[in-house]
Amino acid sequence: MRYKININRFGKKHTRQINVDRVPYGVYQIAQRLDGFNTELTLMVEEEAAIMEDIKQLRSEKPEGYRKKIKDLLYDLKSMREEGYQAADDQFFKSRVEAIILLLEANGIEEDDELLDFETWRRAVDFKEMVALLEMAKSMDISKKKENG
Repeated sequence: MRYKININRFGKKHTRQINVDRVPYGVYQIAQRLDGFNTELTLMVEEEAAIMEDIKQLRSEKPEGYRKKIKDLLYDLKSMREEGYQAADDQFFKSRVEAIILLLEANGIEEDDELLDFETWRRAVDFKEMVALLEMAKSMDISKKKENG
């Protein structure tokens, strides 16, 4: 399958076309890890919502020691968010680039190519392109397997 990647370096746009004929298992391993991390983040968001509801209830009811409880809950919330955001930054972007590089190498992109450079993906390619490429590769390989029976 042919896939177009739009690259924008220093205001100059160009498009690269690549052939994706195979998807290494490592790409699926990374995708599974990212899916698991998505689940963890979803649970964290739900926990944040519960903490915010607790804070709202404490402010409304004002039981004895409620200010200290609110302060503790806000501290927990801040710590959880900082940890989650840092992990999300590291996990999501780096893992996606790692999967893309595996995919490109398996499909004939050679060592000195700009598409194998982490900085190309960090600076010159829209994030949505990364996500779309990986989704296309996963669905393409699954549909191939269904065709081959």
